[in-house]
Amino acid sequence: MSILEQIKPKSDFVPENVAEYFALRLAQRLGDTENARWYANACYRLGIGRTLAAFRRVQPGPKSQIAKRFREAIH
Repeated sequence: MSILEQIKPKSDFVPENVAEYFALRLAQRLGDTENARWYANACYRLGIGRTLAAFRRVQPGPKSQIAKRFREAIH
């Protein structure tokens, strides 16, 4: 079973390139897979490097609010 086949059941979003795969993995780390497409758009808009930097900034703190903090950090 490929990596993409392992991910597919958890989300309707199927990555087609590296940026989209990164976005899906980020959404999974944030516990927000249903919004993977939003994270892919963020990667396209900001680039993977800036998106990853934003994720690193919001990691410290309560896990229950990490997706919300991430979204606020990149707006």
